[in-house]
Amino acid sequence: MKDLERIFYGNIVAYDAAIVPEAKQDELPNVIWRNVFSDDGSLKPDAAAAQTVQACTHYAPYYCYIQSCWICSSIISDIAP
Repeated sequence: MKDLERIFYGNIVAYDAAIVPEAKQDELPNVIWRNVFSDDGSLKPDAAAAQTVQACTHYAPYYCYIQSCWICSSIISDIAP
């Protein structure tokens, strides 16, 4: 269970580092490839998977934004009278 926890939090740190404005342009696709698609531990997507990884790259920041809005609204609704 400790290994799963370490992997989970390691993935979160990698995603966080890849979506900040200071991140390199290819960082998010590489993180998505490594954490989701790569079976052999390769660091960059191969040509066959590049289009799928790129599609996920466009979706991921939007999903993070929606999740953060949902979390904030949940907190506010718990605090508001």
